[in-house]
Amino acid sequence: MTEQKDMSHSTLQLVPDFLYRFIRSQWLGQSHQWLVLRPGPPPEEYISLYAGEGELPEARVCDAVGKVSSAFNLTSTGKAWELHLPSITRRINRKKDIVTFIPAGPPHYGMKYITDVDREIQEANAILLAMSQDRVYDYNHCQTFIDRKAKALAKAERPAKKITQEAE
Repeated sequence: MTEQKDMSHSTLQLVPDFLYRFIRSQWLGQSHQWLVLRPGPPPEEYISLYAGEGELPEARVCDAVGKVSSAFNLTSTGKAWELHLPSITRRINRKKDIVTFIPAGPPHYGMKYITDVDREIQEANAILLAMSQDRVYDYNHCQTFIDRKAKALAKAERPAKKITQEAE
């Protein structure tokens, strides 16, 4: 876990070292879309990320896939962008805090811009995009995690069977 300081709130946040942004297939040709806060109702306050644990990126991606909300529709053509928080905060927040990472109901976290200066946000985005080049992964190999999650969800939605035993 990485300890992050959010200067705007003067609080310490515990956030895992590896978080994942699930990228829609239509965003893949437009990498800047990964970092856009959507203005719809309600407007996004942060970019949604999910925790992933494991020794290798492939295992961390599957762990994150297994933790996403059941309402989140992952498609086979999407990708997972791995953010290594210690590296990102070192590169982007060198002189001033530009981004912070906050718990949003773990395993859900958020990357939040803590500046409203457009130039600083654009510089942060350029750094994030450069750092993402070798950290975008398929999650097709996670099908067993997806299937297991779907089975667990289906089981949780079924009414509980009443166990009865006849007396002799």
